[in-house]
Amino acid sequence: GRLLVGAFELELEQRLDALGAEAGPDVRLTTDAMVQTAPSIAWNGSGFGVAWQDTRDGNVEIYFMPIAADGTAAGAEIRVTADPATSNSPFLAWSGSGYGLAFYDNRAGSNVWFARLAPDGAKVGSEVEVSTGPTTSEDPFLSWTGSEFVAVWEDGRHIDREIYLARVSADGAVVGTEIRVTDAPGDSMFPAMAWTGSRLGLAWQDERDGNDETYFAFLSPEGTRLGPDLRVTVDAAISDFPWIAWSGSSFGLVWEDLRAGNPEIYFNMVMPCD
Repeated sequence: GRLLVGAFELELEQRLDALGAEAGPDVRLTTDAMVQTAPSIAWNGSGFGVAWQDTRDGNVEIYFMPIAADGTAAGAEIRVTADPATSNSPFLAWSGSGYGLAFYDNRAGSNVWFARLAPDGAKVGSEVEVSTGPTTSEDPFLSWTGSEFVAVWEDGRHIDREIYLARVSADGAVVGTEIRVTDAPGDSMFPAMAWTGSRLGLAWQDERDGNDETYFAFLSPEGTRLGPDLRVTVDAAISDFPWIAWSGSSFGLVWEDLRAGNPEIYFNMVMPCD
């Protein structure tokens, strides 16, 4: 799965002031004796939402907690999923009125699911199955485009693992059908995505060159490819686990890289050509 925080308790990173100095002590969010890991965080305009996977119920479930802007808990932990199967790798995105939550779940094979959450984490409506492939779909990433959610994930329905995409409306309904985004020899894994205001930037880990490299592509709001793939890294060593953010004028990409002989974090930017 995606590179996860393998701690037994989640702790909020030390808050930083405008100059980067710590703005307060670490805040421990969870206190259960079982394992809490794989946190995701999203800003809602006035506070944070945090989701994670949790084993306190005898299997892996997704939990949520609202966090105030000052880093203190703004409400109690909320159990989001409740199924005998495992629910893994939550990813949160804020829509302007509520959260979208993507995760993968083993209740009907290993597929990607979506749930809407109110600002306090209460579930709105029913969970929706987003991916429908017969094999494992995992490591979802979720973005809000201003009118709907877009989910991407890695999917094992082909000989090689590929990146798939699906759209989910603001009211939590799947829009159209899944789209296969990648189609090159070797596995395509660990997608990460950012919205520019008019299109999506997608980064992923790709094996087409004989080793893992970071690739990038533009997508329309509907998931249509816009132009060719861009190979970001060119090195004989492995580049994996990419992450991406939009600055307003360029994409910043970070990834784990082994070219120095041990895992290090590298950075580069992708500039739109128009």
